[in-house]
Amino acid sequence: MEHAVFVAGVALHGPAPDPPESVADRRDSRRPKSGEFAADMMTRDDCIACKALYEKYQLYVYQLIAAQLTRLYGRTGGRVADIGTGPGHLAVELARLTEGDVYALDINPAMLELADETVRGTGLEQRISFALGDVHDIPCASQSFDLLASYTCMHHWAEPAKALAECYRILRPGGLMAVIDVRPVSARTAAAFAEIIPEEEYFRIIDKAYKESLDEAVAADLFAQAGIVPESVASLELTDEDIMDYLESGEPLDILEAAVAIDEPTLWMITARKPLQ
Repeated sequence: MEHAVFVAGVALHGPAPDPPESVADRRDSRRPKSGEFAADMMTRDDCIACKALYEKYQLYVYQLIAAQLTRLYGRTGGRVADIGTGPGHLAVELARLTEGDVYALDINPAMLELADETVRGTGLEQRISFALGDVHDIPCASQSFDLLASYTCMHHWAEPAKALAECYRILRPGGLMAVIDVRPVSARTAAAFAEIIPEEEYFRIIDKAYKESLDEAVAADLFAQAGIVPESVASLELTDEDIMDYLESGEPLDILEAAVAIDEPTLWMITARKPLQ
């Protein structure tokens, strides 16, 4: 499965904009049908460009998302799943902030090779395991994980309700599931991203992702089809605590400042907790 990237994508405040009426139709027409995963898979060269894009423009996003997820999770132990890990950056950040082992799944072998490079030298090699697999048929036992995260992958899934049900299946009672993805953006925001990211090979990845995007209302309906009751459906927002975490990390401010200047929130997050049995 491809792994999309977004430079801003998070909102400081304010409600989400109304999605275009054509979102559902666009989603259905552009998403690969079941059995067509290979046709929609990134080439190795695209995977390499994707990793380079993340590392130049998006590392702060992984840090902030991991911090939010671990706060929502409310624990330090347990097993963690990163579904659609891509080059593995979220898996690394989740491992840094928890004491649990992280299982990182992706359908693209080239992405997993790059993910192995990402984790190498972090000191977390023994706590992160990478697996090749399809989200529609996750090769894990039921009730295996306490925290499950999937970042900007859902719009690539051929059968999202089936995939969501699989994610829920491997979640333990009391566990937290968080799916984060992108909504359609205005032409103004797309142009702003093009200004921030001048490299054509990088922006092409972003542009493709926005063209395949779906809004959280559509996603919430897919959760319902999967028999999952969301705990929250909202724009992904940066809190004051998130900003302080970023400032303390010592990462450069110019990219964050450019991202915050884009006032149209582009990422949403849906969470669900599996009831205790």
